[in-house]
Amino acid sequence: MMQLRTKVFNEIVQNMTQSLLLSKTEVDDAIKNLGSIQSVVEDDLIISAYEDLGRYIVNNKPGNVLNDFLRANKEVFGASDDSYYFFEAVVDELRSQGNSSDEVLMLAPEKFRSFLLSNFS
Repeated sequence: MMQLRTKVFNEIVQNMTQSLLLSKTEVDDAIKNLGSIQSVVEDDLIISAYEDLGRYIVNNKPGNVLNDFLRANKEVFGASDDSYYFFEAVVDELRSQGNSSDEVLMLAPEKFRSFLLSNFS
């Protein structure tokens, strides 16, 4: 179970840098209070890292770039329940800024949608 969580987290972070959503420096900046990617995995801080990455992206990247990334990586996000917290942080951050989260909610893996909708309705 832990191996799947780690594999999916590493794949999502790798996809963020390969798609140019975030540079390696920006990933490090987003999770700086947790340490490095390696320490996030070693210390089992994956959920916190998902939350930090989600908030960082909302605050530093245009929404269409995030939505394109979510669309392209929907299957990967759906492979681990931990990635729910990425979506929760993104939706929470968007709403706290008075922005619509409708598109992000629709791009979330289906298994997360009912929880997100009930938490943010």
